[in-house]
Amino acid sequence: MRSVSKLFCLGLALAAVFTTSACSYHQKEDSVSGDVQVQVPTYSQGQYQMSVMSLTSIVDLTHLKGAAAHFLIDPHVFKNQLRGRQPEIHYMRNSHGVIVPTDADSLQLLTVYSQFEKLHQLDQSLNVASANKWPVTVAVNALTKDTVTGGVQEDNAFYTGQFDAYLFAPYTQNQLPLMVNAGVLAHEHFHSLYQHLVIDPLGDKYPDASKPTGHDDVARLKKFGLAVGIDEDLTSDDNPSADSRVKYHSLLLRGVNEGLADVWGWIFTGDVSFVGRSLKSQEYNRNLDIPVNWLDTKAQLMMDISTKSDLSGVPYEIGPQVARTMKTLMQKHYSTLSDVEVRRKMAELVVKILPVLRDKIGSLKSDESLSLTDIITTMTSQISDLTSADCQFIDQLIPSSDRSASYKCGAAQ
Repeated sequence: MRSVSKLFCLGLALAAVFTTSACSYHQKEDSVSGDVQVQVPTYSQGQYQMSVMSLTSIVDLTHLKGAAAHFLIDPHVFKNQLRGRQPEIHYMRNSHGVIVPTDADSLQLLTVYSQFEKLHQLDQSLNVASANKWPVTVAVNALTKDTVTGGVQEDNAFYTGQFDAYLFAPYTQNQLPLMVNAGVLAHEHFHSLYQHLVIDPLGDKYPDASKPTGHDDVARLKKFGLAVGIDEDLTSDDNPSADSRVKYHSLLLRGVNEGLADVWGWIFTGDVSFVGRSLKSQEYNRNLDIPVNWLDTKAQLMMDISTKSDLSGVPYEIGPQVARTMKTLMQKHYSTLSDVEVRRKMAELVVKILPVLRDKIGSLKSDESLSLTDIITTMTSQISDLTSADCQFIDQLIPSSDRSASYKCGAAQ
């Protein structure tokens, strides 16, 4: 983690320290376990601010061990396993016994842990907690090689099914650090759910099942740390030998994964522009409140494959279409409910959608291809009580070229 990130987080930490009453410094307290109150930044009412969070699963506070997350600092690979040193948390206690981290790294690590506890609770409430192995593995300061510049990747986070782990590269921008961004953590967490509930069960039927999923330029990554064997990404290379149908589905389904992950970030936080808080360049592109006016056609995606030398950005063009369509539809459909209630309905729908998508992908014949329209209509058909206004919204997005003769809004696809 670089200085900009540290200054940002340390400022929050120091503000917390100086606004609390008498504090005492603790560095070695391996015996601290069980229920612990910590002061970390959380998202509320449109901004991040210091809040007291109750952690219920801590086994060793100093080394941040517990049931929610397992941390690896400066990760590398040894015998095809992800390894790294354990963290060491530095903190103070205020007069109320609340843990206040005293350096930026400790603040970020405690924030990540607290959010994964909440994500675990969300999974439990949706009956999908068993899909993941807990504690989750979080690798911090992952030095990933950028094959374009030859340098080290920065300002990136991704989930890799290869190691079933979350990796955070150094953050250098003067925005909200990725590890503090609850929406980003939820986004990455969704990728793990998609991996275990869709990709793994399909195996070879899912294009690029072994590839990592992450933000923006992660498709360019070939290796990290000590030559980790992340396979070359089909979508980032102009590979004339690759089957165009496989490449097509790889792009489409990665886009769906990205879109639903953005939805999950909104579900978890209520923040419609969480990506832009950390990556200023994505402030508009990933804002879920931007109106959606169309869905890309199958022909447009095939044109991208045949004309673009670098396809790594295509899933991030598809993803916002998926995310904005589903979020807007749910808000229209449940217009009388509060934002919290709508997001809960959205979470329940996404969990319902995943096995349906898995089965649809798995049943494809060798000469069949899905379109983005097929994906959206499959998702929306899981809403049992679509109204005429809902259907009007959906129908205006669906391109006629991809609409089947048997299509009917709300019918099982």
